[in-house]
Amino acid sequence: MRSTPFFSRAIKSTLFIPFSVFSQSIVAAPCPETFYSLPLPEKASTCHQFNDTLPASLSFHSKHSMEEVKQFYQGTNLVFQSSQKHLGRYVIKGEDDQYRIVISKDGNGAQVDLLVMK
Repeated sequence: MRSTPFFSRAIKSTLFIPFSVFSQSIVAAPCPETFYSLPLPEKASTCHQFNDTLPASLSFHSKHSMEEVKQFYQGTNLVFQSSQKHLGRYVIKGEDDQYRIVISKDGNGAQVDLLVMK
């Protein structure tokens, strides 16, 4: 059975509605200084917060390199359970797995994902 143009348009418009609603709900906001007591480096930009309650996450871009962002977090008073490089990304786990910081290469800087579980 051959697809008709009507079905093609119906499928496209059905897919468009959820994507347009979803894209409107994820808008870059000004970056806070901290996210659930996790500090953000100076000049963090393009912040996207994905939940207001725990567990929650915040993604942002930094003009600093992956190594500089890792050093920033290691220079804070946060207590880490582990810090390792996995699949080209730094993954820092907080004590009692309260949070995770994932640092990935992004252009000339880094993308940082803060995941707060508790």
